[in-house]
Amino acid sequence: MNKIFHPINGDLVDVTDLTENELLIPNHLHKPSIWIPFYDEGEDTTTTRLYGMEFELNLVDENNNPKIYDVCREILKITNSEGRHAHIMVDNSVRNGIELVFAPMSFAYMFAHIDFVGLFDLFQNRGVTASHDTGFHIHVGIQHTLRERNLILKLFAISYPMWLEISRRKIIRLQDRYVSTAYFMMNDRTRERHQHNLRSLNDKGSSRVDFKSLYFDSYDIRNRYTAVNFANRNTVEFRIFSGAPTYETFFDCIDFTDRFICLVDEISVTREDNVPNLDAFVLRTGTQDYLDRTVRTIRKGRLLQGTRLYYNHAYLVNTYWYQSSPAHADLGDYIMQKVHYETYLSYIEEIHAFDINVDYFDIQETREKINDFLVGVLKEIVVVEDSFIGAIPILYNTRYQKISRHELKNDYVILKAINSDLLITETK
Repeated sequence: MNKIFHPINGDLVDVTDLTENELLIPNHLHKPSIWIPFYDEGEDTTTTRLYGMEFELNLVDENNNPKIYDVCREILKITNSEGRHAHIMVDNSVRNGIELVFAPMSFAYMFAHIDFVGLFDLFQNRGVTASHDTGFHIHVGIQHTLRERNLILKLFAISYPMWLEISRRKIIRLQDRYVSTAYFMMNDRTRERHQHNLRSLNDKGSSRVDFKSLYFDSYDIRNRYTAVNFANRNTVEFRIFSGAPTYETFFDCIDFTDRFICLVDEISVTREDNVPNLDAFVLRTGTQDYLDRTVRTIRKGRLLQGTRLYYNHAYLVNTYWYQSSPAHADLGDYIMQKVHYETYLSYIEEIHAFDINVDYFDIQETREKINDFLVGVLKEIVVVEDSFIGAIPILYNTRYQKISRHELKNDYVILKAINSDLLITETK
C-alpha cells in the first residue's frame, strides 16, 4: 500500500508522487496552517490531553551518500497511513539531521493508529539513529496558569531524579545549553531537597523528602530552552529527553510524561495537592519500575565515586564516566582505542597535577588539549548487535564504523556516563 495522507496538505496521495521538498521540508520553521488533533474513538475531547512529539534524528552515513528521501518516504508510509499524523523537516541543529514532527494526538490514539514498533524497526534497518546531540520533545496541550505552572514544577522537582534517568541525558554542556535544568540546581532550597532525595534513594530506595513548601514563581517562562518550557501559553513542552533511539526508550518517555500529566490533571480538578514527596508521587503515578531503575543508577554512581568514576574534562562531551566491560556496551556509551585511552589518561594526570595556585590559563590549555584529542578519537555507540557494534564520531559527521565484538574486546575501551545531577555531591 502506497497511499498516505499528504504530510503538508492532508490529501490522500500516492507516496511515490511526493516531491523531495514534500518528503523532507527544507524550511525548519515550517508549521501546518492548522494543527488537526487526533482523538481515539469515544474519548472526551474536552478533557483528553493531547501530545505533540518532535523526534530529532541522525542519518548514519555509511557510504557518504545516504538515500535520505527514500528513508523519508518509508517513514511517512508508516506514520501517515491513517491520517496526516506527521511531517519531516531538515534539522540543521544536529548532524545529518531530520526532525519528525507529529500532530497533537492522545496517548490512546497514537498507539492504536501508528505502528511505532515498525517505525523504530525501520530506523534500525535504515541507519536512522538518535545520538547524544539529538532530543525528543513532548508538547502537552495545557493552557497553563501560574497555579498550574507551580504545580507542574513542584512535581517535576520531586521526581527530577526519575526524569534524569529516563531522559538518557548525560552531557552537562548539552543539558545546560538546550534543555537547561539550571533553575533547579542553582536554587539553594530546590538543590538541597534534590540532594536529600538522592541520599534517601541511595540509602532506602524510597524518599519522603518534603517539597511542599517550595514555590516557583520566579521560573523564567519566556525561555524556551528549559527542561520544562512554558513559552507557548497553550502548551507545556518537556525538552529534557535525549533522542529516542529505540521503541523502548520512546515508550518510557511518553508513558512517564502521560502518567505525570494525569497526576497534574487529578490535582487540578480536586484542588487537593497531597503529593509532597517522591513516595507519594510514585504511588499516585504507578511508576515504581522507573524509580527502581533510577535507584540502581544512583547507587552505582555512589559506589563508583572516588574510585572508578571521574569527571572527564571534555568540554564538548563533559560528563562523569567510568570504564566498563565490552560485554556491557550499550547505546549511548563512548568508545576509544586502548592506545588513545592511555594518552587521554596522561592528559588527565596533567590536570590533577596542577595545584590550586596554578594559573587558570595553564589549566585551560590542558583542557583544550584534552578536548581536541577526544574530538579525533572518541566515538558514540549507536548500534548494538550480538556480533558487532556500530559507532559514529562525537562531532562534525555521522560516518559509521562497524566494529566486531572480538575487535571491541581486544582494542577498545568502553566508557559509560552518568548524569552529574544523579550524583550525591553535598554532605549531610
